[in-house]
Amino acid sequence: MLRYQKRPDRNVKLRRELQKLSRANPRDGYRSLYRQLRWNGWNVNKKRIERLYREEKLTLRRKRKRKLPVHLRGSVPSPTRPNDCWSIDFLSDAEASGRHIRVLALIDDATRESLLLQVAYSMTGAEVADAVDRVATFRGYPAFLRSDNGPEFRSNAMASWAAKHGVTLLFIEPGKPFQNCFIESFNGKFRDRCLDLHVFENVSHAQATIDGFRHEYNHERPHGSLGVPPAVFARELRKQIKENPRTKPPRVANGGG
Repeated sequence: MLRYQKRPDRNVKLRRELQKLSRANPRDGYRSLYRQLRWNGWNVNKKRIERLYREEKLTLRRKRKRKLPVHLRGSVPSPTRPNDCWSIDFLSDAEASGRHIRVLALIDDATRESLLLQVAYSMTGAEVADAVDRVATFRGYPAFLRSDNGPEFRSNAMASWAAKHGVTLLFIEPGKPFQNCFIESFNGKFRDRCLDLHVFENVSHAQATIDGFRHEYNHERPHGSLGVPPAVFARELRKQIKENPRTKPPRVANGGG
């Protein structure tokens, strides 16, 4: 009689690494875990990771988003160079005591870099302008700054700041956050992978935790649209532009990742 002899599992180490990454990033799907494994030196196929991901029962339940009709989608300019356009927005969360806190998020639309995540109980328009100014002192000023119609962004302080530094303020239409798609995509990851996973004791604790997320996002985690961490993409993009200013920058997929 001939019987099939079961072969030993060749994926023991890979399963352990997949479980380890999944525990460290409990809201990541198999695509994100696959990119991290590749970035860490694992020469594996995406289908293999998907199969192991399902066998280890790591699948997440995700809500399907309704697609908007074409005529309701806003046309968003496509930035191609660093500092072409920045996007800014506020997120809300709470301390363990129940007191509300706000997080000011600022990203570069072209490189997807997180430029600022500042935590406070409240912020005025002048404080928002000062926060953006601190980023611009070492990075330069953007040509455009895109935001919703919040009172802090439409304040006289922000208007004066923009006029002083030659920055054009872009405001999306009320009730249409998809017109600010880059920051909205980032906000979803930030809330899913940081805010929803931690309970903050106070503002200092929140700021320290969020700073750790920002460093990981910029330098360690491959971005879904770029294939590499945003800081690595930005460095290569600046190098390419410096070597040949007329060269078109690399194309990336639409939306976040």
